[in-house]
Amino acid sequence: MTNPAAVSCPAGEWAKVAENVTTGVITVKGNESDGLYYDYRLTGAAAPTALTTAIPFDGLQLNFQTAAAIDVYVWNETDNAAVVVAHL
Repeated sequence: MTNPAAVSCPAGEWAKVAENVTTGVITVKGNESDGLYYDYRLTGAAAPTALTTAIPFDGLQLNFQTAAAIDVYVWNETDNAAVVVAHL
């Protein structure tokens, strides 16, 4: 993925927005994060398939830092949205 990368998040499905990263920032394009959720898995693990472990966005920006490399996914509940992902 380019850095930073704009990633589309179609409604009703998980979109992988970052792969094999340990630090980064995800910024919601636009001014509304209602209906957006994120989840992550260790790199190489299966992608999420349900919202049971999903975390709602709290604001328009998500900062993350982990010890192990992860893949980050965004679920859009309402309509088509996009995020910008920067790997630090």
